[in-house]
Amino acid sequence: QMCIRDSFRKPVKAGAANAKWFEYIGLQSTGHGPKKPIEIAFENNVPYITKGIINGSTGSEERYTHVQVFQGTQVVARGTQGKSKAVVAWTNDYNGVRVFSTSLGHNNFTVADSRYLDFVARGLLWAVKREDAPIKKADQ
Repeated sequence: QMCIRDSFRKPVKAGAANAKWFEYIGLQSTGHGPKKPIEIAFENNVPYITKGIINGSTGSEERYTHVQVFQGTQVVARGTQGKSKAVVAWTNDYNGVRVFSTSLGHNNFTVADSRYLDFVARGLLWAVKREDAPIKKADQ
């Protein structure tokens, strides 16, 4: 399985033809490190998405490395694996279109975690401007 996020190993130049995807999602990464737990620290740059979420740790996950964060991108969470730190969730405004992305979720145990499901649900609702929609907690 190949992820589009790490399709380009060299930094792209903003405005170039091969930069469109990364400009859309707001971040370019080049690959990932080993499968190890990631310590997640949420930031309050997009309060709706992080409301009620506390910092925590994943099981063994792949933490993607990024080469650039594009203008307009808001960091939602950073992940630390050993001494290495990177953005693991973010939003972007691409010409008025809201974009929510996370590089977490490579394993069934991660995507089955109610904290992850609530986080992604809030990110998706934010992206489609439905912050008013009721959210049923994943563990209910």
